[in-house]
Amino acid sequence: MRRKSALQLACALASCGVGLPDSLAQTTATPPANRASYTDRLIDGGTLAPDVTQDEATNEQRTGLPLRLSVSLRAVSQHIDERPRTTSFDTVVQAQIDTHHYGAWSIALTQRTDPRSLFGRIDQRGMPFDGGWYLDNALGMVTTAAPQAGTSSALSRFTVPVQSVFGVSTQISNPTRDQSLSVSVGERYQSGNDVGIGFQRLGGHFVNANAQAAITPTLRMTAALLSAREDSASEMTVKSGDSAYVGASWTLGSARVEANAIASRTAEKSRSGLRVESQWNDGPLAHYATVFRFDPGLTWGTTSSVSDLEGASYRASYRSRQWLGEATAELFRPLSIPNKTGVYLNANGRVQLARDWAVGGNASIRYQDGTAFLLRGFVDATNWLGQSHVQLSRERTENGKTRSGANLDHTFSIASLARASASISVDDERATTTGNRTDLSAGLSIGYNVASSLGLDVNVRARHALKMNAASSISGGAPRTSVDAYAGVSWAVSPGWMLALTYGDSQGRFDLPVSLDPLQPVVTPITRTSSRYLFASINYQYSSGRAEMPIGGRVGSPAGSIAGVVFLDDNENGRRDANESGAANVQVLLDGRFSVRTDSQGRFEFPFVASGEHYITVPSENLPLPWSIALERRSVQIRARDTTLVEVPATRLR
Repeated sequence: MRRKSALQLACALASCGVGLPDSLAQTTATPPANRASYTDRLIDGGTLAPDVTQDEATNEQRTGLPLRLSVSLRAVSQHIDERPRTTSFDTVVQAQIDTHHYGAWSIALTQRTDPRSLFGRIDQRGMPFDGGWYLDNALGMVTTAAPQAGTSSALSRFTVPVQSVFGVSTQISNPTRDQSLSVSVGERYQSGNDVGIGFQRLGGHFVNANAQAAITPTLRMTAALLSAREDSASEMTVKSGDSAYVGASWTLGSARVEANAIASRTAEKSRSGLRVESQWNDGPLAHYATVFRFDPGLTWGTTSSVSDLEGASYRASYRSRQWLGEATAELFRPLSIPNKTGVYLNANGRVQLARDWAVGGNASIRYQDGTAFLLRGFVDATNWLGQSHVQLSRERTENGKTRSGANLDHTFSIASLARASASISVDDERATTTGNRTDLSAGLSIGYNVASSLGLDVNVRARHALKMNAASSISGGAPRTSVDAYAGVSWAVSPGWMLALTYGDSQGRFDLPVSLDPLQPVVTPITRTSSRYLFASINYQYSSGRAEMPIGGRVGSPAGSIAGVVFLDDNENGRRDANESGAANVQVLLDGRFSVRTDSQGRFEFPFVASGEHYITVPSENLPLPWSIALERRSVQIRARDTTLVEVPATRLR
């Protein structure tokens, strides 16, 4: 029966145009004839935390089929700027069942009332076959992993964009051999950045194939093909495009050389891009050298990519227990204007003076049409009240606009509070065209567990103009006082039942940044001057049996979990302060394939992840302008029966 089902699945995939190796299509994995005698093994070197979940007040049955079920009813009411108020009701159903011979099967569906729509995803993961091969399939809202030759990148700005597709995908992989082949077919879709999850199919078609393999222990290659057409009347200028990518990575000891080539063809013409990067280590000092060239109008399918640029970059990074330092020098010019050469320099560092004291700063300068710079210096101190961060900054744009600022952020260590932080800052802005103004800003963020089953989160930030001349008021259109606040309550009513209520209110407008980085596109940010939302949900969870198929692992693999937050890091200190809000409804990817979205406070969770190294990716295109993720792909280490906390800061385009 098992072999027959495997053959039926292989035939179904073949009918969709996906071929399987003969060895995969003929049989599934069978136990060896002579099984080795049992030997005790220590998970995580014997440091595994005890399993205490049987003592928790959860709606969990330890016997029966390995089944997990979650049902959520959600209501979202929003009022943004002058647009009419919208109210939507969502029903979200998620379920997963684990099997020994056919992997894990799961379904996630969302039914929305306004606009009326039904969307979701069905997954089959980890079906084993002979030779260490595994088969994964997905139907619905799938995500295509961006092709990448190496395991890391010195300049993450060169990555190929992640694609969101409504269709089907299949992947054949052999983790032992580091080989995989994936195919995705369907059409692209877009989702909004508001509190409620938006969904819009773009029409047309989308076909993507991605293959990667370790040719030798030191050589790894990746190739990808993409063909996309879009019928939707969106704001995108490219409606059709074909693209190809090939990459190779050579590793020799601590040195690595990586080459990536991309080519695209649209209705206008064909274009290409090339990046060659080398990395070598000298003790605690790491060196990166890169040369790049991207034709004007280069795209990945119908999605914009880095284009109209050539140049070279060198970066050095030093890390020790006391010192952290990094410096980058970049020479660049647009291909469309060859005589417009620019220089970009950046340096940042931090030194631990004592156990409780550290100082640091960063400096960036860009010269092309004029001179723009950004200077920051900070002090970190730990005391009996918690941790303090004091920062001074000065920045100047190429058109002469300047801004000086000073801010104090403090995170309190209070046993009765789950989280508590406060901030205060003063900013002085001088500009010929938009006038002068001096602002005082303050923020407060508190997380309080009223009881073991009741939690409260409050975040308030406000800005008031101490000085604002007529030019600033008229040309900028900014009010004298701006307030942004939200409050959330979560209540575990009984085992398996959870109620949540969040209210957010934003009045006024907060300043937008300068842009220094030559590899980031020039954008015209659209800011909200007024928004209110109310989000309410009730969630029911049930589980039975023992979960056997963790995300990114195989049957019986030890597993932990990931809990994180994506937040707007206004002062770029890498941690969330009181005046920094979470990024709502942002897509977060695990290993480039498994997707969740942040809640109204920027939080996300992957509850059952295989132990070992995984990668968290937050595509910048999901963030509201002008925010971006400097390190889109970051490594996380998962330990069995442990929760790994991840903070993903989003910084302003520079």
